[in-house]
Amino acid sequence: MAIIIYKEKQTSNHSAQDPVKKEKVQMLPVRFILSRSLLAIFALFVFLISLALLSQSLRLLGGEQLQNIIAATSNPFIGLFIGLLTTAIIQKSSLTTSIVVAMVSADTLSLANAIPIIIGANIGTTITAMLVSFAHITKKKEFKRATSAAAAHNLFNLLTALIFFPLEYFTHFLSNFSVAITRQIKPLSSIFFDAGLRGFIDLTVNPAYEFLFSLFNSNIIFLLPLSLLLLFFSITVFTLSIKAILMGEAWVRLQNFIFGTPLRSLTWGTILTGAMQSSSLTTSVTVPLVATRKVSLKNAFPFIIGANIGTTFTALLASISQSDTALSIAITHLSFNVLGAIVFFPFPFIRMIPFRLAQVLGKLTMKNRIISLIYVLLVFFIIPFLLIFFNKLF
Repeated sequence: MAIIIYKEKQTSNHSAQDPVKKEKVQMLPVRFILSRSLLAIFALFVFLISLALLSQSLRLLGGEQLQNIIAATSNPFIGLFIGLLTTAIIQKSSLTTSIVVAMVSADTLSLANAIPIIIGANIGTTITAMLVSFAHITKKKEFKRATSAAAAHNLFNLLTALIFFPLEYFTHFLSNFSVAITRQIKPLSSIFFDAGLRGFIDLTVNPAYEFLFSLFNSNIIFLLPLSLLLLFFSITVFTLSIKAILMGEAWVRLQNFIFGTPLRSLTWGTILTGAMQSSSLTTSVTVPLVATRKVSLKNAFPFIIGANIGTTFTALLASISQSDTALSIAITHLSFNVLGAIVFFPFPFIRMIPFRLAQVLGKLTMKNRIISLIYVLLVFFIIPFLLIFFNKLF
């Protein structure tokens, strides 16, 4: 059984007398949607088990390993670049933020030390779109537009970090704000958790977690890699399952509906990225649309801002069954991206700053396509390594 819709289609000469033809569009079979939905639910189940295993594995770390982690992240600049480099290498900010939530929950990482890593992960996740833009490198004009679209995401996150990282460094604004919000919503989240999720977790997640934990006899050498592998597997399977459902007929209507107005574009960027738990995926799909002129960069940019908000849902989900501090770091991640949207979205002249900078980079790639590669290497690898090196040196 499949869902079928009809789209009206005008004949080629556009005459008023031409009859309107109906074009049948085959949509996804119901069985396919059901199977992918069940797979996504299974992935969420494995996700919760992996977080429980990871938190417990981190608690088993010896004093020396714990001190090494604390020492490495105590410098906020190093924490920022750890988050950036880690996410740039694995290309999954949701994985980085989930690990940070587990580390905070296990008291391996403090809230103050975790925030720079989250900010760095926000920058690092934009590398995926930059890499996708290289698929258009053989066509100059397409590559120019693709580079501009990818760079818009990167520059927006860089500028947001330039505003809020110093603010957090000097005033602890983000950490204080997130702790205050946690105190307000924790009673409500506890009621919600106790009313619904606790019973589900006690009946399903905890027995599976305890079985795996006892199977490896509390051995961190096996438990830590296993928990990381399950975490990566669950996020990947969930993302691909939801992508298979959403990336059908819905994407055919992107230009007319999702990218219709800036507010609608922002909203859909948030919803779709939250559903798929991957800003890398949604922004990477946007790059070829801009490159092939199916969507303008101006219309796509609010969608990218929304994707930044939607990607924070993974950390919120990961923190539901964790400690108050874990919830605080998830709220920090959400607050950082929402505040970035508040700064850049409402005022067109401010929104144009990363937009224009991205266009400039696109135009430079028209003259020499190697500039895009140099930009990626500098922003995501060379500058972070150099800053970490000189920071430790001096």
